[in-house]
Amino acid sequence: MRLRTHSSAALVALFGLLLASSSSGQSAGQGEQDVREAVRQIVAAYQANDIERYFSFYADDMTVLRATGRWTKDAYYDRWRKIVGSGGGVASADVVDLQVQMSPSGDSAVATYQMPVKPRYASTDAAKGQATEIIYYMTDVFFQRNGRWHIVHLHWTVQPPPAS
Repeated sequence: MRLRTHSSAALVALFGLLLASSSSGQSAGQGEQDVREAVRQIVAAYQANDIERYFSFYADDMTVLRATGRWTKDAYYDRWRKIVGSGGGVASADVVDLQVQMSPSGDSAVATYQMPVKPRYASTDAAKGQATEIIYYMTDVFFQRNGRWHIVHLHWTVQPPPAS
């Protein structure tokens, strides 16, 4: 009798743990799909030069790490607002080779991808000597907060497209 009681208690405890872990967050598959969709929406907003929509995906405490140092969301926003406000920005952008790695808990993810971009320059003078196409190699770190995916860290490198 004692063995059955311990076995039953162990099964109840195991079932409780399984239930708690499955209900505590979304499945990794759904999280991955949500992050993939967020990346597509971010790039679409970037291509449209829609500054407010683009920056809505970034957490207020996000950071950007570049060769020139660490930027805050506010500094990145101000920089991008000036570029688009002067007539510059993006003519086209795409997502290529998107890979998403989910955390075991399903509430954070790292997305890496290539983003071929055709820049839009403020004037023909501004475009002189500038690349007509570049590829950004992107790393976005996402956290799920309050049911929504936000980028908490961003890093990119820039390369010209390979010679044809």
